[in-house]
Amino acid sequence: MTTTGALLGLVLGLGLLLIWRSGTRAPKRRTDQRQPGRRAQLLAAAGLTGINATQLLALQIGLGLLAAVVVLLTTGTVTVSLAFAVFGFALPFVQVRRQAAKRRADLREVWPEVVDNLVSAVRAGLSLPEALSAVAVRGPEVLRHRSPGSPPSTAPAAASARASTG
Repeated sequence: MTTTGALLGLVLGLGLLLIWRSGTRAPKRRTDQRQPGRRAQLLAAAGLTGINATQLLALQIGLGLLAAVVVLLTTGTVTVSLAFAVFGFALPFVQVRRQAAKRRADLREVWPEVVDNLVSAVRAGLSLPEALSAVAVRGPEVLRHRSPGSPPSTAPAAASARASTG
């Protein structure tokens, strides 16, 4: 009986010690960068810099509610309006996914040209950072960086106009 009591006291004491030790530490703050969420990664893959993940979610919710209200007022049927609300909610996300897939395909298509431009620039005596800067300025249109609000480049339109006229 005393062995059982001693063992029970030891287990109880160990449990209380573990409880006491777990509560005395302050929680550690995260020092590493948080990984971007699914929506933020998708927006980055689509090349959309003017909208963030929260704005996309708000757009999804707003469009879903708008579709639900319009269809409910039009038809008077709740189930049909809920179906259209789901479609309205999913539409912006599907559109961004489609745009991201299109951009990935465009980048995949111009990749050989980019590598060729880099090799030519390095062979011509430019350093690799200078060659990368040259690709960003004079490379394929998909890779050129535009500031928001600036008009798209007219180089492809001018080249197609020259090709069609002469």
